[in-house]
Amino acid sequence: MRTLLAIAALAALAAAPARAQARPDRWQITMQNDSLLWDIRLVSLDGDKLTYRQADSTGAVAVGEVKEMRLFQASELQMGTAGAAFGALSGSDDIVFDMTLLDFAERLRTVQQIFQKYPPQTGS
Repeated sequence: MRTLLAIAALAALAAAPARAQARPDRWQITMQNDSLLWDIRLVSLDGDKLTYRQADSTGAVAVGEVKEMRLFQASELQMGTAGAAFGALSGSDDIVFDMTLLDFAERLRTVQQIFQKYPPQTGS
């Protein structure tokens, strides 16, 4: 019985990282007017329109109006590591695509590369 429980516990632990990896990427977009689209999922890029999903709704923004795109990185807290939680709290673990100094063509190429490197995922 103990062996069966131990095997079940190990199976659950092994499955946990797979479930975490299946979660869709979480993004934040900062617009030229400094407004934020927070906790969104990328859906598609059609021409110069970037479509996103936020909660239960879908929206689109013009790539030319995007100032910054930020991919939130899942942080792991490991006991005994000094300052381990600071990265998650400060956003220093995030991947930031600053498009402030880019012209329209460069912004569009950057967003196209983002979609290639981080293709939209399904799930919640």
